[in-house]
Amino acid sequence: MQKCHRFFVRCGNNRGNLRSHHNHCGETTAPPDVSTVGNTSGNLANGGLVAMSDGCIYYSNLCGNALNSMNTDGTDKQKLCGDCANGINVVGNRIYYSNYSDGWKLYAINTDGSDREN
Repeated sequence: MQKCHRFFVRCGNNRGNLRSHHNHCGETTAPPDVSTVGNTSGNLANGGLVAMSDGCIYYSNLCGNALNSMNTDGTDKQKLCGDCANGINVVGNRIYYSNYSDGWKLYAINTDGSDREN
């Protein structure tokens, strides 16, 4: 039995939607929604200081020790907490991150800044 390998292809002259294609079974599916996966591996490899979900950008201000949010158009900037956040991931309405301010412990907080816990 051959192993099914999956790879991503763009449909329609490299301008269409990204699709996952299985080379053995021929199945084609959409890639996972980033709001359920979290952040990209490339961003995490570079510290994971920024993540985007549902029209909001979540980012760490390392100089000001703050986890912040804003709309993608730059409006509605908010300080969510005073943690120095790395490895930011957003899944649903929760933000998960490693808190440098507290010995790299893992934390979670709601996207509105409430219910912070480690």
